[in-house]
Amino acid sequence: MFFGEFQHTIDQKNRIVIPAKFRVFVSEKEDRKGFIIGLSVIRNESCLSMYPYSGMRKVIEDVQRVIGSAPDGDDLLRLFSTNAEFVAIDSQSRIVIPQKLIDAVRLPKEVILTGVIDRIEIWSAGDWLERQKGH
Repeated sequence: MFFGEFQHTIDQKNRIVIPAKFRVFVSEKEDRKGFIIGLSVIRNESCLSMYPYSGMRKVIEDVQRVIGSAPDGDDLLRLFSTNAEFVAIDSQSRIVIPQKLIDAVRLPKEVILTGVIDRIEIWSAGDWLERQKGH
């Protein structure tokens, strides 16, 4: 489970450190290898979502159940899966965010990582502050 928010900077190699308070909850062996990162599945959300490998299994089951039966289900599944990638955690607890995902949500260097129970979201610091003003 992931809780809290943390301000971070994406470095020149598109790397970001996973906060220690989030790493504590990445306990399964396969989860410690990395995350699945992709575009938010929530409409009109301008952020990236990161799931531990085990958590992504449930998301995939839900997506296949809901989207798979839609008339354009295959196209939606392709869109979902081609906009997600596995990112490994290095020895310094960093991941590399794929450039295509950075470009898709226009992430600047200053970002906010938020814990959303089953996932971590990566927001532009400016977008996150604007969103918080609206709620």
